[in-house]
Amino acid sequence: MRKLSATGGNRSDIVSVLEKHLQQHPDCPKHKEIIGLLAQLAVDGKDHQRQLKYGPEAIENGSRDPHLLQFVTRELLDRDDAQSKALALKYALLLIPLLRTEIKTRLAATVYEPGQGKRLDEAEFALKEALVYEARALDRLDRNEEALKPAVEAWEIQPSLDAALERARGAGAPGPLFGSPRCDGRGIRRRGRTRRERGTAARPRAHGRAGRQGQCQRCVVRVLPAWDRTRPLAEARHLRLRNFDPNNAAMSPLEFTLTRLEGGQLAMSSLKGKVVVLDFLGHLVRTVPRPAPAV
Repeated sequence: MRKLSATGGNRSDIVSVLEKHLQQHPDCPKHKEIIGLLAQLAVDGKDHQRQLKYGPEAIENGSRDPHLLQFVTRELLDRDDAQSKALALKYALLLIPLLRTEIKTRLAATVYEPGQGKRLDEAEFALKEALVYEARALDRLDRNEEALKPAVEAWEIQPSLDAALERARGAGAPGPLFGSPRCDGRGIRRRGRTRRERGTAARPRAHGRAGRQGQCQRCVVRVLPAWDRTRPLAEARHLRLRNFDPNNAAMSPLEFTLTRLEGGQLAMSSLKGKVVVLDFLGHLVRTVPRPAPAV
């Protein structure tokens, strides 16, 4: 504890102190607690190596932190050995019920909280990712028929390219999902993300082979039509989140909805053309007139 207090809260120094302590005292009674802290520090610091080193042990010791489960599962899926794939499936199945419960709790809330739409969106995105992890792990364990169900559910929760790819794999799509080994669809992801950020619904261009040989025909034939089918589903989801939280994805001041003092909601657009006084301090600030200059 003295050494930890001397770190001044620096993450790397804290990790160094804890690792050295475990090396010197492997039978420390706080071993499980230290492993859990190291795993959490690895997640916070995006330290992929230590996530794999400490994350599985922390989870086996009882940690059910959703972020830890998510990051460790994703790292395990990047490994080729069967044990890592089996652990990834196990941890994805631990993560999914936690996220379902969180979404159910958020939807059951009766009192409006600022930002509730964004938090629901993030929870649904995390659930979609967990279901994709489950489908991917099942597919890599040669359990393709079982992989289709979570892939389809991920697509229904949030239509996205990765969910669509896992759904296609689970459905037994023949051949590679993209036109050549050098074409992995990243151009479609990047261009689609750029257009969402710009607020446009423009159709993304197909990913070119190495960016020089024109459009990948498999992308044109298979991926772009799927993009067009996805757009209305994504727009419907956006509308559902907007109905749940009127301020979700609001950009301009007139798009926001406030809570009245007496209860109920007040749309800022209803105040257009009127004089509005914003009271930030809890009381009105009076303007004191400047004294007249001495003659």
